[in-house]
Amino acid sequence: MQAKWPAENPRRGVVTAGGFSYDFGTNGYQNEVNWKFAWYSNRLDFMDTNFLSPPIFSSLGGQATNGTVVTLNPGTKPGSSIIYTLDGTDPRLSGGAVSPTAFSNLSSVTLTLTGNVSIIARSFNPGHRNQTGQNNPPISSPWSGPTEAAFYVTLPSLRITELMYHPANAPVGNTNAADNFEYIELTNIGSQALNLNRFRIRGGVEFDFTTGILNAGDSGVLVRDQAAFISRYGAAPRILGVYTNTNLNNGGDSLKLIGPLNEPILDFAYSDRWYPATDGLGFSLVIVNPAADPATWSLKESWRPSGLLNGTPGATDPALAIPAIVINEISTHTDPPDYDAVELYNPTASAVDVGGWFLTDKHGNPTKWRIPNGTSIPATGYFAFFATNTATPSLAFGGAFSFASTGESAYLFSGSAAGTNLTGYAHGFDFGPQANGVTFGRHITSTGGDQYPAQASPTLGAANAGPKVGPVIISEISYHPPELQFTYHTVDNNIDEYIELQNTSASAVTLYDPLHPTNTWALRDAVEFTFPPGATIPAGGVVVVVAIDPSHADQAAAFR
Repeated sequence: MQAKWPAENPRRGVVTAGGFSYDFGTNGYQNEVNWKFAWYSNRLDFMDTNFLSPPIFSSLGGQATNGTVVTLNPGTKPGSSIIYTLDGTDPRLSGGAVSPTAFSNLSSVTLTLTGNVSIIARSFNPGHRNQTGQNNPPISSPWSGPTEAAFYVTLPSLRITELMYHPANAPVGNTNAADNFEYIELTNIGSQALNLNRFRIRGGVEFDFTTGILNAGDSGVLVRDQAAFISRYGAAPRILGVYTNTNLNNGGDSLKLIGPLNEPILDFAYSDRWYPATDGLGFSLVIVNPAADPATWSLKESWRPSGLLNGTPGATDPALAIPAIVINEISTHTDPPDYDAVELYNPTASAVDVGGWFLTDKHGNPTKWRIPNGTSIPATGYFAFFATNTATPSLAFGGAFSFASTGESAYLFSGSAAGTNLTGYAHGFDFGPQANGVTFGRHITSTGGDQYPAQASPTLGAANAGPKVGPVIISEISYHPPELQFTYHTVDNNIDEYIELQNTSASAVTLYDPLHPTNTWALRDAVEFTFPPGATIPAGGVVVVVAIDPSHADQAAAFR
């Protein structure tokens, strides 16, 4: 500041230059800064006014009712009229002519809605000229930019009803990538035939419909590769189009379905965590109730795995009533005489025969061990399988797989008692390293989800003992401290974040393995921090993990 405006020469009073006047007052340097803001603001306003102001709508659009009144006003420049359409097309043709489908008015327009409309309007003023100093530019348009708004009284009856987002791999000898077998099923849930022209899909896949009629109740599919689709699913499903720009993301993606008048029919995201059987094992996601509120499409509960392998593109999917047997407890770090184990729980009121189902330690290889036919779990009961079972060797899975004590996964897949086919249900989880003799057990959270923390004690074959808590717990988190305030802006304050750990026991806890001192504790996920060798929390004590460098005296003092 002082280098640009020396102490003896900050401007004062009214100064005029180049047709621009500003009162600097007597405030010295601060008014030099204020002048800069005023100068830029005026320049930007000058540039904006070189263009004709667009129309102003009384509403931004969205859901409306019959009889809703919408007012359209032309731009503020005198002599401007308003040119508009109600079908989502531009009232200005390429080259500058007025579209034959457009309406016009010399003043404001009042519309009473009786159905869905997509309004695009421009101001028009043949007397408008752009100004740039002493000369007009060689090209000057009488048109303003567009103002757009979509109003919908009812949503069109098209819905996305099935997703094959992560197909199974191609069979041996087939050169297709798995993504080539993707499809998106769409269904007309209405009672009248539906013209698909100008419907659009956006998000993970982008596709514009230009033709096609879908009769009431009928379904069709968009496919990634037509030849690959027919080779796996046959020629019967009606193919509505082929998308070539991208693939559905195997880990989860978002999709929007937009109507011909920009109606926001669906806007949702799916996740591969919802149902393991749909994540590369040949089953699709199927919407449970196509007539449900479109806002529910993003909920796991609104979807289910397909009842048939490879899904049912273009056809009604048969929902299979498979009991929701769950993995309840597992033992993964075992030294003799203990063995790896998987405990299943039957939450239903009837006994369930799980013969023909599968247990595995790899999600991508679901059929590692088949549960023998006739294996039944009683109502609200438990059944534990062990890697070694001398009493009943057929119930031992140790010849098929074993759990890694450093962590991997445990999954249960439903199967057919008559063969080796999967039937669409799966339950399981990934786990990390575990101490010897400690099990992972199912814990239902307050939101209804399940987690698998270490258990207070092993209880294979019976109800879980409950999570092992402490002795060290995360006792406090400051994840969003007050932002740092400066004169003209604010800055996200991440330097004052912290995570507090508390030792709830009456003895000191070392944050490392005493037998292997270099193997220290760590925080992972949102924060990555490895505790230094030798770190200890005294009895009843706390430590704080911070976002600053504690060895930096100024930062440490400011934090404290």
